[in-house]
Amino acid sequence: MTHPRAQRLIALALGAAPVAFSFAPDAQGIVRRDDVADQVYIDAALAPEYDAVGRIFTNAGQCTATLITPDTILTAAHCFGAAGSNATASTFEIQTAEGLQVVDVSNSTVLRHPGWTGSFETGVDIAIIQLDTPITSVEPALLDFGIRSNSLTQDVTAVGYGRAGTGSTGSQPGTEGTKRAGENRIDVLTTLTGGTRSYLQADFDTPGAGPFNQALDTEFSAASGDSGGPIFLTNVFDQERIVGVSSFISAADGVADGDYGDTSGWTPVADGYDWLFPLIAGEADGVFFGDANFSGSVELIDFDILSSNFDSVGATWSTGDFNGDGVVNLVDFDLLSQNFGNSFFPVGVLATPEPGTLAGLALAGGLLARRRRLA
Repeated sequence: MTHPRAQRLIALALGAAPVAFSFAPDAQGIVRRDDVADQVYIDAALAPEYDAVGRIFTNAGQCTATLITPDTILTAAHCFGAAGSNATASTFEIQTAEGLQVVDVSNSTVLRHPGWTGSFETGVDIAIIQLDTPITSVEPALLDFGIRSNSLTQDVTAVGYGRAGTGSTGSQPGTEGTKRAGENRIDVLTTLTGGTRSYLQADFDTPGAGPFNQALDTEFSAASGDSGGPIFLTNVFDQERIVGVSSFISAADGVADGDYGDTSGWTPVADGYDWLFPLIAGEADGVFFGDANFSGSVELIDFDILSSNFDSVGATWSTGDFNGDGVVNLVDFDLLSQNFGNSFFPVGVLATPEPGTLAGLALAGGLLARRRRLA
């Protein structure tokens, strides 16, 4: 996979006004290979593992979004316009093999990541929509908060409702609204010029163009209409998990329309784990209170992290603050102990903690309490 030098960057949400630095609020669509039928991409998107991916209508336009718990939808922060502006959502459409479901989300609450500055160079482009009524008709998608670099050189699948087209034509106006899925290989994890935020990025290879253009069977590019859309990575347990959220495309030819050579960029969900974990812990599969190192399991290493930061102020999830109050204390220990031994891994992969281990953990809690009284 080649990574062209980005000469123009654009975020892609339909109906949203352009913002600074040649970005316009994003929404990624699936632009396909010339030699692969559009129906192949449409059929791929209707696989059950992508049922949770829908189209969200916001105050700024339309984007792609994903149900990650029965009452939480994940998307991009820029889908709601400028940072600090009023953010609302009206409708969430879910297309599955069973048909189209339209959900009224007008009473929902939109939360942008507190690190979203309105700038793709410095902001964390992640947002969630908290629903007033859970959606139980589809299974929520799974998240992967693992180390961002683990996605490098890995094949991922993107799902989106944006504009369609081919690598030769680029995206075409008026083609948005159909759910499609395609695949690409993550080339780099890097910042934008002058920026501090790193993005997972993959370019759209031209089939048969040479040894450095190894297009996958359903190679794709992003296009207008699907910002906030997920990319899924299959882990070692054959689970499809979201590793990124669509933020922008860049163009080597000066026209960011998703044609051959354009590069798609995704915000790693790992960038939002300290903020997102406390909001969804206990609901999303594999997310438990007490999982300080976001490994998917609550174990002794998590207790070591908590105990080494006990009584610290200005703490985050990764240092043991599981209830989000900025302090590591006995409340956080109680949350950890309630979930100790919980794991999303298949039975038998991790050993069930012995009763002696749990008893030792209880004793450790007593010692922490005593240490606090003596301090």
